[in-house]
Order: sequence, then structure tokens, then C-alpha cells
Amino acid sequence: MIPIIKSHPRRIKIKSMHIRSLGKQLDTFKIKVIPRKVMGDYITLHGLVPQNELPKHLRGKIPENEIWMREDAYKNDLLRSKILYHEKVELQLMLNYGYTYKEAHSVAEIADGPG
Repeated sequence: MIPIIKSHPRRIKIKSMHIRSLGKQLDTFKIKVIPRKVMGDYITLHGLVPQNELPKHLRGKIPENEIWMREDAYKNDLLRSKILYHEKVELQLMLNYGYTYKEAHSVAEIADGPG
């Protein structure tokens, strides 16, 4: 369990990151492994990222129920675990608490901790 995040204007407790505990909406997300030539420098993107935040060549391409992860990141067990934790926090805040993408991303970065 992550403690309440005090440096963010909205204070909530973030649940354990087991996908089943994140609300039924997250059960429908699929992880797709995408080559670096498509993802570029982006490690992970999901279909709820606002279109103006996505690289132009990916706008309108990522379905709302998918998380796209760059292939090299997916192959690294530790990195994959950290990334999925970040995405689950972000998506939980957006789907269950009404956060915008930028708000949720900001909190998820704090929840990631150092390194």
C-alpha cells in the first residue's frame, strides 16, 4: 500500500496494484509489445493518453483498452514491473477517480519513487 501522497492537491490512497483490485474497468486492458521503430523513445503509451500528447504517427492508433510497451522494456523483467505499476496507478486515478491524464501521470511519477 502506498501512503497518501501529500504533495499532490488531491489526496487518495492508492490500492494494491494487483490488476483485479483496480476496478473492473482495468480488467479489460491488454498489453501489446511494440517494436522500437514504432514507439521511438516512448517506453509505454495507452489509449487514454490525450491525442495531443501522443506522437503524431500514433494518434488515433492506440485502442482505449490497450497499453503499448516498447519491446526492449517488456523484455526487462524489473523495468516491465515498474512500468506496469506506474501505468496501473495512472489508469486507476483516471478511471476510478476522475483525474486528467496529466494529473494522474504526475501522481504516478511520485508513486514510482526514486530511480
